[in-house]
Amino acid sequence: MAILPSNKNAHRLVTGFITLNGIYDVFCALSLLNIIPSVACLNWLQHIHLHMLDNYKHDNPLFERFFGYWVFTYGVIRLTNHRTNPIVRYGYFIEALAIANETFFHNSIPFLEGTYVVVVCMIIGYISKLSDEKCSRIYSFFFKA
Repeated sequence: MAILPSNKNAHRLVTGFITLNGIYDVFCALSLLNIIPSVACLNWLQHIHLHMLDNYKHDNPLFERFFGYWVFTYGVIRLTNHRTNPIVRYGYFIEALAIANETFFHNSIPFLEGTYVVVVCMIIGYISKLSDEKCSRIYSFFFKA
């Protein structure tokens, strides 16, 4: 029994990852906006994005809310659009651009964390535009059946 899906279903793996990423973003945003009550098991959601910032002292609720709105926006985009819709791709590229700006020009995000987010967003943004057939070909290149 295979653990990984067949190459014919590779596009579903990408779509599923983008959907999970959208759910994660929405939950983080709702936590940042204090819409999700501060429950012990969900406390990490409230600050996971903010802890990436080196010099942030958690003393600006307005900034935190606007940051929450931004995270919510691209989470909803990922949940409500098909992965090949250009807005999904652009959302990942905009996130990569914003994180790159803060990492490489303003030094407000640690280099390794920022670089990781930028690279992952660029890869997902690129993969999200691929047709089902191209997803299958790339998948079968890395995972031989």
